[in-house]
Amino acid sequence: MTKDITLLIALEAIMIDKMREIRGLRVMLDIDLAELYEVRVNYLRRQVTRNIDRFPEDFMFRLTRKELESSKTGQLPYAFTEKGILMAGGVLDSERAIKVHIQLVCHFVQLYKETLSNNLLLEERAPSKKCFPHITQIFAEKNTLNIYSQYYPIPGIFFKS
Repeated sequence: MTKDITLLIALEAIMIDKMREIRGLRVMLDIDLAELYEVRVNYLRRQVTRNIDRFPEDFMFRLTRKELESSKTGQLPYAFTEKGILMAGGVLDSERAIKVHIQLVCHFVQLYKETLSNNLLLEERAPSKKCFPHITQIFAEKNTLNIYSQYYPIPGIFFKS
């Protein structure tokens, strides 16, 4: 368990360091992703090409020459979004890629469960549609604790009473 937590912390540090914004999306270039999964860039690209149906545009795209700051290779790199980073782990066959992929999947499932339980709590505390239609609209659109508590504070849950 301690090794899993240590690996997640290390992964987070690597991802924060290597992520950049391109086309308004947070992405990691294939060379950095290959380093994360400890595989060669050519192997990563080959596996992605073989499994291209698993990588729609919101998972991965190829950079243009204009977007590329400095081209070290003749080939334009792929840029992977968070979804693509996770999917790439599923198509790579290295010991590190498998371990990282398992940890990332477990982490995202845990985040999903926490989000789901928070949403259920919010739904239980949601204001009546008849009494507060404008608040219900804001709640439906934003669904965040900050916006919700701003208009419908519940002592002891969203702020200290």
